[in-house]
Amino acid sequence: MRPGRRCIAVLSLLGGLMFSISAYAGISVGSTRVIFDASQSALAVPIQNGDNRPYLVQSWVDDQSGQKAPFLVTPPLVRVDAKKSMTLKIISTGAMALPQDRESVFYLNVKEIPPKAETENVLQLAIRTRIKFFYRPAQLQGTAADAPAQLQWRIAPDEQGRLALEVSNPSAYAVTVVDASANGAPLRNDMVLPQSKLRYPLPAAAGDAVAVSFSAMNDFGGVTAPITLQARRAATTP
Repeated sequence: MRPGRRCIAVLSLLGGLMFSISAYAGISVGSTRVIFDASQSALAVPIQNGDNRPYLVQSWVDDQSGQKAPFLVTPPLVRVDAKKSMTLKIISTGAMALPQDRESVFYLNVKEIPPKAETENVLQLAIRTRIKFFYRPAQLQGTAADAPAQLQWRIAPDEQGRLALEVSNPSAYAVTVVDASANGAPLRNDMVLPQSKLRYPLPAAAGDAVAVSFSAMNDFGGVTAPITLQARRAATTP
């Protein structure tokens, strides 16, 4: 059995038949995130078939809810032979209609469709890789590298009045927060969109200050050095 391939035998209680479910990611994408700069007319994304068999590859860009994005991937459907690589080309079909004072976040989808199995009773799965796709308008204020340090953390109630750790992003860049903790307790990895905020729940006994530590993903998919700070309770108006 090749490394990375997993076969699960499933016994059918009704028919007593044995099936093999085969899941193996043969197609890899050359980056963990894609940044489409508005100064570019097109963007190239390399993909590679590391398997010993060909695949059909279907690619597209959509938003978080799966709705169509103003970008086109060519070719949208292509055969990639065994141990071969190729380049997907992404072009804008209307990105200028997007906000030009901040980044917009979409997703690049690359779905591999395996060839027909040579043996019977094998259920093959079409595996989809989905990575973040950032549209970056020209002449944004500041830089993406400076955006993590601009995040503003405070203790504030959420919509239900429960205590929460609120992080606001006043910058023009999306910031993916990773390896975060509050008073040593781990927080989920999440993305703070430009000029937006998100909240992490806190225990009621959190107090008036919380020690926060976090890192962020950079443009190349690497993790920045940790940032530590004290988040304090928001002042209440009389």
